[in-house]
Amino acid sequence: MRCRTAAAACCLFAGLAHAGDAVPHGVGVLPLRAALHEDVRVLWMGDSYSIPSLDRPSAGSLLSWRIDRWTAFQTGDGPSWFCAGFEELAPGIATISGANAYRLHPVEADTDPRFGLPLWRLREFVPGAGSTDPVDLMRYRMRPYLVAAGFAGRFVFAGDTASVRPLLLDAPGTSASVASITIAGGPSGDYAFDPRSETRPRRLDGQDPDADAPVAPSDGQIYAPAQDYPVVGTSATELEWTLSITPDGAAPANIVHPAGFVTYRTDSGAREPGLYFSALADGSWSYSGFGSDVPSGTPGYSSKVFSRAQLAHWLDATTLDPEQPLLVFYLLAVEDIPPEEARVAMESMIDQTAGAAADAGLGPVHQCLVIPWLHRVDGQENPTRFPEQRNQAFAIAASRPDVSAVSIYDATDHQLFDGGAASRAWLAANGYDDFRYGAYSADLSVDGGGANGGLLDVFRSHPGSRDGAAFFAHIVEKTIVDACPADYASPWGTLDLADINGFVARFVGGEPSADLALPTGLLDLQDLSAFVKSFVAGCAAD
Repeated sequence: MRCRTAAAACCLFAGLAHAGDAVPHGVGVLPLRAALHEDVRVLWMGDSYSIPSLDRPSAGSLLSWRIDRWTAFQTGDGPSWFCAGFEELAPGIATISGANAYRLHPVEADTDPRFGLPLWRLREFVPGAGSTDPVDLMRYRMRPYLVAAGFAGRFVFAGDTASVRPLLLDAPGTSASVASITIAGGPSGDYAFDPRSETRPRRLDGQDPDADAPVAPSDGQIYAPAQDYPVVGTSATELEWTLSITPDGAAPANIVHPAGFVTYRTDSGAREPGLYFSALADGSWSYSGFGSDVPSGTPGYSSKVFSRAQLAHWLDATTLDPEQPLLVFYLLAVEDIPPEEARVAMESMIDQTAGAAADAGLGPVHQCLVIPWLHRVDGQENPTRFPEQRNQAFAIAASRPDVSAVSIYDATDHQLFDGGAASRAWLAANGYDDFRYGAYSADLSVDGGGANGGLLDVFRSHPGSRDGAAFFAHIVEKTIVDACPADYASPWGTLDLADINGFVARFVGGEPSADLALPTGLLDLQDLSAFVKSFVAGCAAD
């Protein structure tokens, strides 16, 4: 049941904070179940806690979430993305990231333009002056083996088909001067397009997305070619393609900024329904920039600032189906700021994303604030900020039907997973001495699984390993599923024949989402019993 006002909700959860075990692990979480079962796009947004690396919970969700079908993903452009390999082919191509203050162009002034969205990394290439020779920039490879051990499984097998959509940033006055961009390596030859005309987005320009009329990119926006490029899984069960450019020798400048890609399965000849994984994250530790509606390149700002319009263009350029529901998870470090300031930041993020999605004409949007595990705040122990910011997130979720909140901090009983005796004992007592996801298992109670001891890194901040990332992602999914284990079909929170059929189909099909009881990885009478018990009990008021 939701509180009538935000103030009442805030008071409610402030009172619960003194009740120990009475504090719930999540508020309004039932709609999030769609991420496991339906055709939805999941977008992780945040700081360094959300970058899509295998040692972060964003990518960890593809390991430990019991997803029925993973069919699409989006990445930025740079090393360490969990599911893609990047080979630089052109001498002089550079990675733009926090290491160079996200500045575009090979100059050093503080007034230089910076790239707009928290993509974590992108590339920059400057051809020689007057050159018109084609240049191979990057070779991309899907790396399915990195997630093969998880519940989501491999993205492709040999002979599977997919489509690729390269993403690029149109920096002010530069990228549009490149004469053509070519994607090579598919079953039907190369595909070249003119970035000055044959590009997305379309809906934001008042045009039918399927219209033939060309649309030029706008300064500071992410754009993509007007059509997607087919690729086929190799014998190594990988997707592979090359991105090339042809400079315009007569142009005063030729600077191109690859910004990653979108790829999706097309085994049936069209986009396969299922989970579409995407992420926007930055390497810093701060709410700052999110929801600010400050355009990138604004003097005095460095990373993460972006306008609602820039986010809308990115959403439009990366959308596969505007009717596909969008679930947004925000995972950021807890900061040493007053709770009122944290609330303003949370609501600003939510409002900007909702507005940008509406501008892009997207389907229903539901957002979730995730309070992380107990970690050091600015290098210090500061446990008071966690319940303060959890209370704010829970109050927002209690007052808005389009927002949920999950607290890893509360679901793990406020443990600091530093490899000490207390955290090891908690992990063993809660069954994580045999933590399983897919075909993989680990004893997290030995030292917590991290290279530095514990589930956390040496700073006692981020997860220190793939196991830690999968574990914290698992806690989010467990909070969602535990709200109503028998809920296998929309409308979420209502149990009926569709939920029975949904569970039976997944149980018979051996899907991981039917695995409701220990031992993990085995579908048996215990799982049937767990479903029946949950169905009879019904879904609690959420």
